[in-house]
Order: sequence, then C-alpha cells, then structure tokens
Amino acid sequence: MSVRQEIPLSIVATAPTRRPSLRALLREAGRWMGLLPPAHADTDEPGDGIPTVLPTDLTVAAVEAQLAEYFAAKEIVDAAAKRVKAARAVLARVPAGTYGRFRLRWGRGRDQMDQPTVRDLLTKLGHTIPTSRTSPVIGVECVAAPEPAAHAA
Repeated sequence: MSVRQEIPLSIVATAPTRRPSLRALLREAGRWMGLLPPAHADTDEPGDGIPTVLPTDLTVAAVEAQLAEYFAAKEIVDAAAKRVKAARAVLARVPAGTYGRFRLRWGRGRDQMDQPTVRDLLTKLGHTIPTSRTSPVIGVECVAAPEPAAHAA
C-alpha cells in the first residue's frame, strides 16, 4: 500500500483551534522573506466580503456607536485573555485539588494535527495544500478627534 493511500483526507480537512492557520503561517513567512508587504501595509481593498458602501439603513452616528461598543468590548476581552493566560501559567504547575473555595481539575488534552508535518507530507506527495478563505479581518482603533465620514458613497 502506498503512503498516499494511508493518509485520510479528514486529516487535511480538520483545522485545530487556537493555532495559526497554514495560510497565516505562509503569509508571515512571505512577509519575513520580503515577498509580501509588511502587515501594517494591509489596505481595505474591495472584494472578499469587505463592504465598500455604507448601507442605507445605517447612519454614521449608528456606526460610530457600534464601533465604540466593539472597541470597549475588545479591550475587556483582550485584558481578560491576558489575565487568563497569566493565571494558567501559574496553575499549569499545580496538581488537581480543592484550594479554598475553588476546585482544580485536569483532563487529558486532545490530539491536534501536526500542520507542518502534514504540509510537508502533502507537498512531497505532489498535492496542493487545501485552504479556505476566512472572514475579513476587522480593525478598530480610537482616534483622538472625530474625522469626517470616510466611507464610499
């Protein structure tokens, strides 16, 4: 039986969570090698699900309110994620048990696909790396002073 027959396609189609996608890894490698522009040079080019016209049912004030909500929630989430990561770094050395009013339990980790190995194996076998497009990336920043509406009419 050849190696090609032993590789189930479900391995390729399964993407583990909490790890960068192969596309992101390749994009960063391209930037590192100078083949792609730096990340900060990304532009809001039309296409790929990026809106180009403000919907008629939304006003600039309504969009500003949603941006404020998004920005505030993102700050809370980012701060919470940092706190969770710091606490987990400490708790990773603690055995299961009851500590005050909290109980710590540990479960087995799950198996994840080894993306670099699968990528190398598929490349050696002459297969293209399957990819799928993700949702557009949103970036929100708070500017010091309000700017005139900067959207396509």
